[in-house]
Amino acid sequence: MLGNCCILAEKRLEKAKKEFASNKEQILQAKQDLDFIFRKIFNLKKILAKEYPKEYEEEVGRGKE
Repeated sequence: MLGNCCILAEKRLEKAKKEFASNKEQILQAKQDLDFIFRKIFNLKKILAKEYPKEYEEEVGRGKE
């Protein structure tokens, strides 16, 4: 009986480890994707602020209200 419990627990632990590793990879990939997107947005904001400073400040001011 105890041997069966140990075997069952071991199988479940292995399954949980695999799921955890898979979820970890998905989270890390999502983080990389979001970092890339935020860098792009940041660079676009810098370009817009440089090329259209007046309009950019007006829009940034609107967002703070």
